Amino acid sequence: MAICNQCNSILSADTLACKKCGSVLYGEGSEIFVGDKVFRRYPAEHLNPWEYYLKCFRKYFSFGGRASRKEFWSFFCINILILILLNIIKVPLNKFNINILNLSGGLGNILFYLYLYDAIIPTFAVGIRRMHDIGRSGINFFLPYWGLFLALKKDEKGENEYGANPKGGIQLTNYWEFREPLIEDELINRKFW
Repeated sequence: MAICNQCNSILSADTLACKKCGSVLYGEGSEIFVGDKVFRRYPAEHLNPWEYYLKCFRKYFSFGGRASRKEFWSFFCINILILILLNIIKVPLNKFNINILNLSGGLGNILFYLYLYDAIIPTFAVGIRRMHDIGRSGINFFLPYWGLFLALKKDEKGENEYGANPKGGIQLTNYWEFREPLIEDELINRKFW
């Protein structure tokens, strides 16, 4: 149950706007208090597949949190396409032999394996975050075929033990658990000079 800030009418807790006066209760970044609980609306990300791919590389070692189906499959499919393209151009580029640290090989092989080694950690990270999104342990991602099957499942609605839903929505959180990270962020971002 919630109370409208404008007309003080009693509303259900998941209401986004007051039916009596029409005022919006939850805007992006706004919050409403009900006892010791706070409701906050989390905006959903609307990125194209390439932006999701780059986001996974920006979160290189981020194994915590959740990843949506769109984020996981965008990264997975673009990653496979890049590996296929590198495999195709590997043959003509292998005519150029390069000797690096007494390891000789064609330029195509070197590019292919450099990308492969560079992409393996973000692949594991986004896979583990995807398992977190469906409420499973990240170890499920490493089970052959089972991890990819689970990656097709729908996410858990709302917040789970791994964090907020990446699709956005209304989250009910304990007030003090919600407030402490904001205070820490203000202290970290404060300039002292």
